[in-house]
Amino acid sequence: MWNTGIIASTTQEYTKKPGFADIGGTVRTRAPFVAVGVLIAIVLFFIFGGSGGGALDPVHAEELLEQYQMPAGLLLLIPTAVVILLAVRGKNIFACLGVGIVIAVVIGLVAGLFDFSALVSIKDGAVTGAIPSGVGGMLDVSILLLLVVSMGELLIQSGCMDNTVNWLNEAVIKPPRGSDLAIFSLATGFGILIAAINTIANICVAPFVNAVGKKNRLHPYRRCNILATVICSFPFFVPFGGCGLLLLGGLSSMKDVYPFLPNLAATDMFFTTFYSWAIWVVMLVACVTGIGRRFEGKDGEPVKTQAEADKG
Repeated sequence: MWNTGIIASTTQEYTKKPGFADIGGTVRTRAPFVAVGVLIAIVLFFIFGGSGGGALDPVHAEELLEQYQMPAGLLLLIPTAVVILLAVRGKNIFACLGVGIVIAVVIGLVAGLFDFSALVSIKDGAVTGAIPSGVGGMLDVSILLLLVVSMGELLIQSGCMDNTVNWLNEAVIKPPRGSDLAIFSLATGFGILIAAINTIANICVAPFVNAVGKKNRLHPYRRCNILATVICSFPFFVPFGGCGLLLLGGLSSMKDVYPFLPNLAATDMFFTTFYSWAIWVVMLVACVTGIGRRFEGKDGEPVKTQAEADKG
C-alpha cells in the first residue's frame, strides 16, 4: 500500500492553498483505518489459518523452520521502519526512499545477507544484479505511466473532467456521503478493471477523485485515504490481479530451492486474502457512516463540517 499511498498523496490538490496532500498527514489519518483492517485480518487468520487440507504437520513444520530459517533477514525491516518514520514526519519522499535504500544496502552487506555483486556486477559482458534488474523491470511501467498521466491531463484541459464531475454532482452525488461513496466506487471500479498493476489504476482514477473531492470540499487527506486503501483491495485477490500472478510466478520459480511450497491456483487467494477484503469493508463503512470524514478549511486545515469549510 506504500507506493499507492505516495501516488494518492501527490495527486490530490488543496483548493485553499498551493500544493498537494503531504504524505505524513495522510499516513497519520489513514493509520486508524489500517489498524482496524489489520485487526480483523489477524482474527480471521487465527480462526481459519491452517484449516485447509494443506496444513503442515507440526513436527515437519519445525524441521523446515530449523533448516530454512534466517533470523538475520529481519534486520531488513529496519529500513522500512525508517522510511515510514521519516515520511510521517513530513520529509521529502525521495529523500526518505534514498535513506532507506542506503540503510538496506549497508545492513545487507554488514550482516552478510548478500554481497555487492548481488547489487550490481558485470557477467559475460552484461551488467547484472538487483539495481539494473530493478531499473529495467520498471522501464515499461514508467513509460506507461507517462502516457497515462498525459491522457489524464488531456481530460482536464479539454473540459471533459469538469463536465463529468458536474454531471455526477447533479445526478448521483449527494454530498457529503455521496462524494465519499463516489470516490470509493471509482477506486473500486478502476481497481478491478486495471487489477494487473494497481499503481496504474491509481494514477488513472486519481484525476477523477481529485476533481470530485475538490468540488465537494473534501480534504485531500480524506480523498487519499479512500483512494490508497480501496485501490489495494481487489487487485490483490482477483484471479487476474498482478499481485496474485506475481506471487504464483514467484512460488513456481522457487520450487526447486523450497520444495515444500504449496501449489496454488489463481483463484485460491480470492477468499483468503483477509486484509484486502477487510480494508475494503472498513472503508465502505467509513464512507457510509462518515467516520474520519474531513473537509478543507482555511489554509487547507482539516475541519469536521461543511459549515466550517465554508467559513474558510
